Amino acid sequence: MDEVSKEALTLLAFLYLEYFKYDKALTLLKALHILYPDDLNIMRSLAYAHLKNRDYQSSLRFSEACLKNETSKESKIAANIIKSKALWGLGKEEAARHTIMQAIPHNPPNPKLESSPS
Repeated sequence: MDEVSKEALTLLAFLYLEYFKYDKALTLLKALHILYPDDLNIMRSLAYAHLKNRDYQSSLRFSEACLKNETSKESKIAANIIKSKALWGLGKEEAARHTIMQAIPHNPPNPKLESSPS
C-alpha cells in the first residue's frame, strides 16, 4: 500500500471516530495495523478507538504497546492519557491516577513569570 492510501484510510478512520462509528473505525485501524504493525500512530489510534468503544482491556493493551516504543514526549503524554482512561474504565482508579500524573508534564516554575513588576 502506498503512503497516500495509508493516509486516506487513517483519515477515514478518524472521521468514523468523530461521528461515533467506532466499529467502522476499528475495522480500518485493525487492517492498517496488520499492514503496518510497528506504526505507533496506528497503535495509539487503536487504543483510542477501543477506549471510545468501551473495550478498556484492548485500549490498555495498545496504549501500553505505544508507551514501550514511543520516543516523542507529546505522544507519550497522549498514550498515558488513553491508558489512564482505560484503567479508570476497568475500575482501577488508583492506577489511573498514577498514570495521569505521569502524563502531566512537570516543568519547573519560571521565576520571571512569578515575580511581579515593581
